Amino acid sequence: MRKLGYGAAILDFPDSNHSAVGIACPAQYSINASGYCYVETTNYFPPSVVPQSLASGQAEVAENNFSNIFSSASLGKMEIYQKTAGKLYYGAAAVRSKVDEIIALNSDLSVRQAELDILEAELRQKENELSALKAQMDEYYNSGQISQYNSLVPTYNALANEYNIALANYRAKADVYNALATSFNAAVKEFYQKP
Repeated sequence: MRKLGYGAAILDFPDSNHSAVGIACPAQYSINASGYCYVETTNYFPPSVVPQSLASGQAEVAENNFSNIFSSASLGKMEIYQKTAGKLYYGAAAVRSKVDEIIALNSDLSVRQAELDILEAELRQKENELSALKAQMDEYYNSGQISQYNSLVPTYNALANEYNIALANYRAKADVYNALATSFNAAVKEFYQKP
């Protein structure tokens, strides 16, 4: 970093037995208002993103938890060594913007998942009603009670029609959910530059 002209430092976290590079950046984007953005060296993380867990000294990627990735709380106390002045890194704002997009996608997925769960429960209820009605109709038919059987046919057809409309609605919403999930997974993969 210094050879590239940036201000740099060593960020040490003795509670976690872990160290990282600090690159000089605007204070509002820096870790603990230190004037340095966190740069992980044991795994790929965009500059300013802090790992929330370590395994055998290596930073672990938390693909579904973006809420605290700019906080050093999980690493414990921070000490800064070998501070040098130089150019500031201005890419942290773009990283935060990308994280905001990923969080929004994840939130949208959660809302849509809850909606799909409700629709699925409604579909199951309609399936059960159809099955019960069909069993009653079969009983009437098999016992020769054709007029009773015929009296249930319009109710069965109406319920089957409701079920088919609900199923089409569920499938359309599931397609939207799956497209969003694909976008979310691609955004996370790109964010962490995973192959």
